[in-house]
Formats: sequence, structure tokens, C-alpha cells
Amino acid sequence: VAAARPAGRVESFEVTVERTAPEGAEPMEPIAVPVDVWLPPGYDDGGERYPTVYVLSAEARDQGRWIETLDREVGRSVAPVVVVFPNFPRAPGLRGALADAVVPAIDERYRTVADRAQRANVGMGWSGYQAALLSFRHSDLFGVLGVQSLYLLEDQMGQLQEAIGESEAS
Repeated sequence: VAAARPAGRVESFEVTVERTAPEGAEPMEPIAVPVDVWLPPGYDDGGERYPTVYVLSAEARDQGRWIETLDREVGRSVAPVVVVFPNFPRAPGLRGALADAVVPAIDERYRTVADRAQRANVGMGWSGYQAALLSFRHSDLFGVLGVQSLYLLEDQMGQLQEAIGESEAS
């Protein structure tokens, strides 16, 4: 009989995000973004800093069974990481929320390696486009990108190509 492997744990909190109103529009009220954070087994036992993975698919945590997979694979075939599941509401003005509010809140609250090479952005389906766009627009923050089954509209391809060009120029 195999010994039970230790599991990670999930913490939940909210990050208050300032929203950006279109030019000439009334200012928008800040909005609370719920965030779940999976911490690897042993996180509380030491002072080690961890790479961070941001998963931008609201369904990934539950339907994608990420928590079960992390509990099974981290420490076995995957190095220990902190995994962040922001749950952005469908609301206008949140374009820079991940880079401007969520990443700094995570780096302040948890023992992460605050280095682009140790920070990944992951998306599946429609959130794959958001992960790619954010990673290229904020290449100073994200050095790793993971996309599965990318969905995007034709006009989004132009925005993505523009962001890639800006990233290569910087």
C-alpha cells in the first residue's frame, strides 16, 4: 500500500482593482477580484521562495481538476510552485488588472520569486488569448506562457501580433 502524499492547500482572498474608464467617460468604481491560491505541500515549513503560475481559466480549477493534479504531481514530476487562479468578473476596465494589481498582491502576500523567468501565465480556450496577450504586453512580468486549445477571433489575431511586436522591440 502506497503512503498518502501530502496535499497542497488553497487560500482565497480578494484583490481590489482600479478600473480604467475609456477616455472621456465617467470614472469607474474599483472592483473586487476573487483569487484562489494553491500552495505546495511544505509551504508553511520553510522560507523558500517559489515560482508562480497564473491560470486565467475560471473553469480550470474545478472542471480541469487542477487542484487534484497539482496535489498528485507537485514534488513528483513537477517542481514546487505557487499557482494562482484569479476569477475576473465580466466587467469593463480590467485590461491591466493582472499586471497592475493581482501580480503585486501575490508577490507581497506570498513567498514568490518576483522574476519574469519564474512567472508563468497559462490559459485554455478563450482565456488562452488573454494569457498570450498579457504575457506579450507585460513581458517584463511573464517569462513563460502556456496555452492549450487557443480560441480567438480574427481581429484578436491583429492585437496579438501587435503585442508580440511590441514585446520583441523592448
